[in-house]
Amino acid sequence: MGRTDAKSRNTATKTQVSGKVFDLVFLPWTTFLILLHLLAMYVAPEHTWGVHFYHFYPVWLGWVLVSLSLIILIPGVNESIYPNLDVLAKKVKKPFDSLGQNKSFFILSLASLPVFWVLRNRLHLLGDGYFRITDLPEGRLHLQEWLDAFIHLVVYRVMVKLIPTWTPELTYSIISVLCGGAFVFLAFKVSALLGKTGMGKVLIFVFLISLGSVQLFFGYVESYSILQVAILAYILFSARYLLRRAGIFPALVAFVVSIGLHVTSLVFVPSFVYLLLRKDRVRSGKKGSVAKRKMNPLILGALILASCLVVFWVYTVAIGLQKTGKGIFILPLIATESYSFGMFSLAHISEFANQLLLLSPLGISLIVFFLFFKIKHKEFRDRMINFLILATSFGLIYLFAFNFTLGSADWDLMSMPAPFIGLLGILLFLRWGEKPSTVHGPRSTDHRTNPRESESEKTPARGSSIGKRFGAWGVIFIWLSLFHTVPWIM
Repeated sequence: MGRTDAKSRNTATKTQVSGKVFDLVFLPWTTFLILLHLLAMYVAPEHTWGVHFYHFYPVWLGWVLVSLSLIILIPGVNESIYPNLDVLAKKVKKPFDSLGQNKSFFILSLASLPVFWVLRNRLHLLGDGYFRITDLPEGRLHLQEWLDAFIHLVVYRVMVKLIPTWTPELTYSIISVLCGGAFVFLAFKVSALLGKTGMGKVLIFVFLISLGSVQLFFGYVESYSILQVAILAYILFSARYLLRRAGIFPALVAFVVSIGLHVTSLVFVPSFVYLLLRKDRVRSGKKGSVAKRKMNPLILGALILASCLVVFWVYTVAIGLQKTGKGIFILPLIATESYSFGMFSLAHISEFANQLLLLSPLGISLIVFFLFFKIKHKEFRDRMINFLILATSFGLIYLFAFNFTLGSADWDLMSMPAPFIGLLGILLFLRWGEKPSTVHGPRSTDHRTNPRESESEKTPARGSSIGKRFGAWGVIFIWLSLFHTVPWIM
């Protein structure tokens, strides 16, 4: 018994040290991110398009919000906000308790539709909007996104017969807004499934709805709104499968649909292969031997290596096509005389960094931090984390290696991996912070817990200093997510 207590104290001590490391790294880093938004108001906004949103607002507004953000970073301030936020969340949640989860989520997603519509884009200059508006009446289908084009075409032709004044622009805008409502509903479902605490659920939801890709739901005239919904559905069904709540078929359907919506979804094939490799263990419901659990990092590494070989093969094929004059699909490693834009050219690295900042600056920061420091190493025993690592890794390879000929104007096409990036970042943080020995109160030591019970909400221990800082960082992340995304969508 004494040995067990000593082990628990050692674990708590290590976690406390990790908490200090987290503060030591993320306090200055989040300060830098905030000040970067301010700096982009004045210095080279055309080269900092991932954070330059306040450049287009009154100067005083940028200064006020930046100052407020810096104040919220002060430990005493954010720690005092958390209890009040917790009380407010419980009051907001109370009227929905009697409705049940699905009804509540459906009502709230419906309530989001007017927001998407009122704040919708009136000018379609962020992508190929005006080309899409021209193509739709002519029935042009683009092979790489045939399913998306087909859906828009069918809706347009049906609505024109019902309402003669119906326009292509209205077709895209309404589908975009409806997809926003669907995305909100799925974000609620994912947060309820994967969050272990009230704060955890809120953080997952906020990270998902504050992704830079949510711009696609504000009446955006392009081909990627439905794709974002399909990808989040794929994540939800994959999570249900890995948690033994459902079979693999719904995840397969969502994945196939995403490929039909845009062929570049093929970059997530390794993540689906991982689901297939987990098939026997998920079906049996057994945890497996210690040796089998230790195989996870090896399987993960083998998948990454094999997929890298596939990427290298695609790269050589693309270079061959370039030499025969059939176009460049994969960027050359370095700039050449015939093509001055390479993977490691400064211009491309700048665009890559800006895209990541636009999509989820906190998400990518948390990924880099936790994977670099390898906090506790337990992330590699979590099936959901492994799944997200694979999908995110190849999403990042896609962003870095693929030739987006329009650069920043292709931000919408480059936003495809956003749900994976944001969700992986916040889950790594939550899996580190939501620890029973440090964050939560006492719980049963019976390891034969039903998977459904293990996902039930746990209450943070109020006397825990790690729990207190965890809640405080939750407040910071919620505020900074809104601070970054709201001016972008407005």
